[in-house]
Formats: sequence, structure tokens, C-alpha cells
Amino acid sequence: MADKSDPYELDRFIQAQTQDFEIALTEISSARKRSHWMWYIFPQFAGLGFSAISQRYAIRSAAEARAYLNHHRFHNNGFTPLIPFR
Repeated sequence: MADKSDPYELDRFIQAQTQDFEIALTEISSARKRSHWMWYIFPQFAGLGFSAISQRYAIRSAAEARAYLNHHRFHNNGFTPLIPFR
């Protein structure tokens, strides 16, 4: 059961990003991706990936995507959303 303060369990992204965010930024800046962080740095919609990790970090609805993009932690992490949700 999801926590009422985090109904989409966005904390799963925060926990994963805490460890690898700087690595991801470095790899993006150098245009050389070498480690595994794509699932939780740039999550995709459910159904596009089939591995356990891609399913864990999949966005399951437009409402969850909005919540992710509007979460204060993700606004302050240096990434600008590429696709606006209406």
C-alpha cells in the first residue's frame, strides 16, 4: 500500500538518484554513458521495458508523470523537463 504522502512511491527515484545522479551528469556531459542509471534518471512509461529494473522505475500513468515532474526534488536536480505535460 502506498504512503498517502507519496502515492506514486516517487521516493524510489530519489533513493536511486542519490547514489548515481552525479555519475549520470558526468556521463551526459562527456557524451559517454558507461554505467547503468537510465531507468531512474529518465524514467519511461510502463510497458516499454521488460527487465525487473525497468518495471520498478516505470511511470504508470500521466498523473504519476506529472507528480514526478512537479516534485520539488526533481526540479532542483539540474534537469529541465523536455516534454511538458498538460
